[in-house]
Order: sequence, then structure tokens, then C-alpha cells
Amino acid sequence: MNATSSRPVNVELIQQLTQIVLENLENEKFGATELAKRIGMSRSHLYRKVLLLTKKTLSQFIREIRLSEALKLLKEEGVTVSEVVYRVGFNSRSYFNSCFHDYYGFPPGETKHMNLENASNATGAGMPARSVFARSAVWNTRIL
Repeated sequence: MNATSSRPVNVELIQQLTQIVLENLENEKFGATELAKRIGMSRSHLYRKVLLLTKKTLSQFIREIRLSEALKLLKEEGVTVSEVVYRVGFNSRSYFNSCFHDYYGFPPGETKHMNLENASNATGAGMPARSVFARSAVWNTRIL
């Protein structure tokens, strides 16, 4: 099987994984093991597959989906950072702040005060350079 014929299967797998993570977003205990069980693969097989497709570990893949959802929530009116932390499955605000700042380059508390078009990198799609799919060997588009 060549890379071209497996591409739709790979895209579908990433979409399924993303959907499962989103369904379990508030569950702070949802991680790589639970994701592998839900998709019906061994953890090691899923780890290798996600690493091949996204150049991310399973934990990074899950964390970046959580951070993407956090950014969406933080743009909403009347939502505090503390609320978002728990709504996206982090159990520590300090860890969330650190991950968010490392990923987006600014602290979560500044989200509403920023022009987010300028905050996103030159990808033009409003996503950070270190997105789940940024360095994918299989594709260069974002599904989320």
C-alpha cells in the first residue's frame, strides 16, 4: 500500500482520535491509555501511528487538542481562566498556564486583550506553529 492510498485512512484516524479526545475533554484522567482503549488499538501501536502521522507523542497530541479548545473558550465573554482550566481537563492552573504559554507564546489571561490574528503565527489559519499537525509528514492541513 502506498502513501497516497493510505492518506484518507490516516486522516480519518486523526479525526476519530480528535473526536474521542473532545468527547472526554473535561476528564482530567483521560490520557493515552484511555484513548488507545477507545480506538481499539494497543497503546504502543497507537503511539507509533500518531508519532508517524503528527510527529507528536500521544500526550502531546491530547494536550494540544485541549489547548486548542481552551483558546476557543477563552475568547468567549464571561469565561475565566480558572473555569477553562477544568473544562479542558487540566487539574492544575499553574501547569495549564505553563503549557498554554509554551504553546501559544502568551499567557491565557491575555487572550481577551489580544488581537488573536497577530498572536497566531504565519500559518494564516489562526493556529500556532506547533499545532498537532504542523510537522506532519502525511499532510499539512488542520482538521479542528
